[in-house]
Amino acid sequence: MISAGAMRRRVRIEGFTETRDPESNEAIQTWALVAEVWANRRDTSAREFVASGGGDVAEQVAVFTVWWREGITTEQRIVSQGQTFEIIGLSEVGERYQLQIQARARGSETSP
Repeated sequence: MISAGAMRRRVRIEGFTETRDPESNEAIQTWALVAEVWANRRDTSAREFVASGGGDVAEQVAVFTVWWREGITTEQRIVSQGQTFEIIGLSEVGERYQLQIQARARGSETSP
């Protein structure tokens, strides 16, 4: 478990939404804020990534630990210090005490 003092990064959890343009009624897809939370970020090494079955291509994978929160899914993303991470896994820590979010860095895509 991570102590409260170690959660020093403010991160955004965003979900993909679709709305309609009021004039053209055209679908507009965008990312919307789900929550802004304090987190601890631990970058995993390329070796850990390869060992976990991630292949032999190095990429940035991080584990964010946040206070337990309902509704976070792998359909969402995390934005931390201007960098976007795709959520690839979730792990409960304690009995709904904290949540570990495994995430992979990605480019600035607009679709899930």
